[in-house]
Amino acid sequence: MSIRSLKITINKNTDYDWVLGTLEPEDILNKQFTIEGSIELNYEDRTWRDYMCNGDIKAIGIKLTNSRDTIGSAGNPILYIELPTVDFSEWESDRKNDDISSQKINFNALYDVTNSRLVSEVSLTNTTATY
Repeated sequence: MSIRSLKITINKNTDYDWVLGTLEPEDILNKQFTIEGSIELNYEDRTWRDYMCNGDIKAIGIKLTNSRDTIGSAGNPILYIELPTVDFSEWESDRKNDDISSQKINFNALYDVTNSRLVSEVSLTNTTATY
């Protein structure tokens, strides 16, 4: 699918663990981890809206490829995120005069209870060997 823009927010939802007698928190704790975002596409018809917002839970794979840089002789830097259970919602269209019409669809990653995960895969291919 060709998209105009992608916005993804990964929220760790951290909280400080304050205890008596210290000026600094004893620990920083993670709470509910959330992933949400939006996809903007050219508006040609309601096909994507009908498919994504029909009430069914879907999966999404987001692959960002930097085709300007090369790794080795033929590879490119790639960031890939796979979310197994996603709820698409809040479709809106923008039909400005003298401009290309667009549509935006929001999504939320849901916890996959069957496989006990929020994210299936995250992989990064770049020129850095180790971190």
